Amino acid sequence: MKKVLALILALALCLGMLAGCQGETQPSENPDPGTETSQPSTPSGGEGDEAGEVAVDEWVIPVLSARTGAVSYVGEPAIWAAEYAAQVINEQGGIRGVPVRVEAYDTEFSGEVGAQIVSGLVDDSLFIVGCMAAPVSLAISTIVADAKVPNVGSYSYQEIRDENAPYLSGYMSDSEMGDLAAATEWIKENGYKKIVLFYTPSDTSQAATKKLFDEQLTEATGAEVVGTVEVETGTVDCGPAAVQALGYDADAYFVCMRADEAGKVINELRSRGVDDPATISATFAGFGSTLLDICGDNAEGIYIWNKLDPNYDSDEWRTLVEAYTEEFGEGPSAPPVTGYYNTLIAFKQCVEELGITGDPEKLQEERDAIANWFYNSPEIDGIQGTFSWVNGAMMTDPLMFRVENGEYVAVD
Repeated sequence: MKKVLALILALALCLGMLAGCQGETQPSENPDPGTETSQPSTPSGGEGDEAGEVAVDEWVIPVLSARTGAVSYVGEPAIWAAEYAAQVINEQGGIRGVPVRVEAYDTEFSGEVGAQIVSGLVDDSLFIVGCMAAPVSLAISTIVADAKVPNVGSYSYQEIRDENAPYLSGYMSDSEMGDLAAATEWIKENGYKKIVLFYTPSDTSQAATKKLFDEQLTEATGAEVVGTVEVETGTVDCGPAAVQALGYDADAYFVCMRADEAGKVINELRSRGVDDPATISATFAGFGSTLLDICGDNAEGIYIWNKLDPNYDSDEWRTLVEAYTEEFGEGPSAPPVTGYYNTLIAFKQCVEELGITGDPEKLQEERDAIANWFYNSPEIDGIQGTFSWVNGAMMTDPLMFRVENGEYVAVD
């Protein structure tokens, strides 16, 4: 897995080098996509000088998430994770001695609602987190980028970051790169030659996975995508999709959708004659108890990858799991939890390293410095080990699991 990921990340980095941003505190109006990004210069009063005095009583961070709507089962935990991180930061003395406060907004899994919210925030906000839903992030991307407000959201594919550098960064690793790495390992392990891809075309990251599979899967594995099947969010009857997939006479099926639709597709495939569960692999967006509840025994033996390890071993993670379980009744399994938590922790490090003051008269200068810092960050101690951003992409490894006795078991 790591060798495959290394090759993929190397390609991503090479492409990213062509899409960097200006290394100045004040980037140009339209950052040159052909210029490599360097570390930003420190704004006046930053580390290395006498840090400028903090000009705010609290750091207010707007945090957007789909707390209601089709993906509320991961949208609400994302807000919780940001608020939990703020609590941890404040218990440790805040940021430069000043507390941080999360201001939560519900986008309702609607691009229109998200755009309305962000339009009311860009004039005064120093930094915005979210949304965790890719369609909503796509809808707000040009608004925050045009206003030159740093935004860490569901920008988990390089093209949108390149177009809006350095103001957009992803709160989790690139979805399509993880999909390719996980699918490559799964295909090679089992010797599959003909693959069907299920995906949601309105989801920009899933559409990016389809594009990457079309371009690179055969070279990476020797296998061919013999058919693609579109399943939109909210689809009730996935039977026709399963029938279409079976008509391609494939060896195996990669299900690149969220838990509700993925679970229905897996049930339909199993009920229509797909007897070997190893021929089904799913993307991280399906990972969690929802998929197991929908599929029951049909999930036994399927593969699935994720961007976090529910069984990670550290005191900080165990403490978070205890608090999360008390709130939601089970431990966290969705990457918005680690992603939103890590983003708040990174903001703390950014403000302290750059000597950000929150002074309204320095708003754009400090926005630009924050944007550049996140776009190509130093190493950060996250909730599950260290990470960094490179050209707006968060660098973490995909983790493969298989369902055994109703539980997700890590695959070496």
